[in-house]
Amino acid sequence: MSPCASHCYYCGSRAHSIRDCQTEWQRFGVWNNMFCLHEGYKMDLKWDQLHGLDKKSLMRIACLSNVQKVYRLYQDTRGEEEMPVKTVTIKLKQDKAKLVDALVDRYNNNKEMVEEFRREPAIKSEEDCPICYDKLGDAVCTTTCGHKFCTPCFVQTVSRSHNCPMCRANLKSKPPGLPSRSDEGYRQESRPVRISWTIDRNPDSDDRRYTDSEYLRRRGEVIDDLEHEEVGF
Repeated sequence: MSPCASHCYYCGSRAHSIRDCQTEWQRFGVWNNMFCLHEGYKMDLKWDQLHGLDKKSLMRIACLSNVQKVYRLYQDTRGEEEMPVKTVTIKLKQDKAKLVDALVDRYNNNKEMVEEFRREPAIKSEEDCPICYDKLGDAVCTTTCGHKFCTPCFVQTVSRSHNCPMCRANLKSKPPGLPSRSDEGYRQESRPVRISWTIDRNPDSDDRRYTDSEYLRRRGEVIDDLEHEEVGF
């Protein structure tokens, strides 16, 4: 028997072909998920895993929608990585060993492309400090306007200016309860200033240079330095 439009080689039905067969869909759904762009390609597929199946099961796997997809990395005109997909059916009229080879090759080739595509966001998330251009380390200063700096650069910057070095936004905010400029008690020499920023643990940093206690100690030093510059919190 050969697979054709009028006969399903897997279940024997003459109402559909093997490419449209839904028999034991849960069993083959597991295989379809293995070839899924978002959920699959997270484990190795060995030749022996497939060779232990009968040929009609291999043919059924080859007909699954995700198995027929071929992925390639493509860089658009903006330099962004895209993952276009092309449907390429696997030939069913071949001996069992060659069919297994075709399925394993399809999985491994797609897996290589998918893994590279998944690495792209992680690579791009390794931000640089916009002042010194070094990679942001474990402690990151984030302003209320959303810009991130390494701690040494931020300390040096706010000691000279209270503006964000990127967008020039005013980082000073008047603490609640302070008198306004028109009030008699408001004096320049006694006016506290609060800089709007935070020190965060950088989630993109793989190099954890500080322990928690060291991190808290360094954070305290940063605050002390700013207070010596007559910047109050």
